[in-house]
Amino acid sequence: MYFVMEAPNVNKFNTVDTYLGHVKDMHKSLMFTPEATRGDAFVWPADLADSRLRVLKEKVKQWFKETPQEEGGRLPFTPSLLKEMVDKGAIDVNSYDGRRVFCLILMTILGGFRMGELLPLTKDPTKRKTDKDCKIEHVHFARDTITVQVLGKTTTNFESVNIHTSEMLHLVELFGPIFDVASMLKSITANRRDDELIFVREDGSPFTYNYFMSLLRDATDFMNIPRGHFGGHSGRIYLASLLALQGVDDSYIQTRGRWKSKAFKMYVRSLDKRKFRSQPEIKYFKLSNLNFVLKGFPMSPEFQKAQ
Repeated sequence: MYFVMEAPNVNKFNTVDTYLGHVKDMHKSLMFTPEATRGDAFVWPADLADSRLRVLKEKVKQWFKETPQEEGGRLPFTPSLLKEMVDKGAIDVNSYDGRRVFCLILMTILGGFRMGELLPLTKDPTKRKTDKDCKIEHVHFARDTITVQVLGKTTTNFESVNIHTSEMLHLVELFGPIFDVASMLKSITANRRDDELIFVREDGSPFTYNYFMSLLRDATDFMNIPRGHFGGHSGRIYLASLLALQGVDDSYIQTRGRWKSKAFKMYVRSLDKRKFRSQPEIKYFKLSNLNFVLKGFPMSPEFQKAQ
């Protein structure tokens, strides 16, 4: 019960109660096998009036009622969190791997990429669909946009994903030159063959999705951020939430993120719009602007609401 209560996304007693119901059913199915019928009938401990499990369930129910709970599950990866990770050394943009992790997260924030579109799932080309590989030849730089061709999740054709220079420059102005993803991508792809993967490790092997996730997990652990809240779609969650906060049409959000249905609404996190009433143009938001409690997160302005 302790581990269930501390797990990400568990924010109401019903979840714990349902879990215990599954455990009860499993116990019953095991106890009522032919080999077990000679013993006493199985009695689930929580069904007894003086059961310690029943007492604990009541205490847990009371705890959920009285304690503010986190919500939202997977969280958006905000630019300010990314900057804080760099400032505190969780991501070293001067290292080979750290620079690529930073670039990948920034691309998902600005372009709404799925991380699996940018990175292969395995190093072995015989075990992956190499036609999905995102290569240097798929990146095109223009004055107003960076365009990357990716094979979409539900299509067999390449789709164009745009990073708008104007939006990038907003972040450069707010957080510094490391947010110039155009310069970063140009340096990563410079003097390399067009048919190479954009993101490779220092030894030239593919920079895989699992490797990215291991580095991201190390970074969040370094920051003492509870596990399970950030992943390959966290940048898409940020982009969808920001666009919704800016008040653009649903059709634009759907097109920008290349959603084929209204499923993008599941990505929009609840924000306290009152925090932004004095801002003529909303350029970004922090995790502390979300309309729910972040339990167990570091004591920093990114996570903690102002008193």
